[in-house]
Amino acid sequence: MAFVDNNNTLHESVISTDTNKEMKFSLLENKKSGLLRASIREFQHSDAYDGPTKNGMMLKINTTEDIEKYQKAFNDFFETLKNFY
Repeated sequence: MAFVDNNNTLHESVISTDTNKEMKFSLLENKKSGLLRASIREFQHSDAYDGPTKNGMMLKINTTEDIEKYQKAFNDFFETLKNFY
């Protein structure tokens, strides 16, 4: 079965990252188990290929505390990155 057959997208945000690439931030729900996951995935749109690339990650979400933990980690990480520019 295809990924979309097993998962519902509950929310999605998209930002352009390049001429024919974008990052999709999605909250996914597994149709069978109800498991929630955050997906951060790069997509490419060109004549040769239209779909997800290998770049991205999935985060398992069980509780609000999980969300807060990831949010703090990402915020800390990006604040640190600013020091390099």
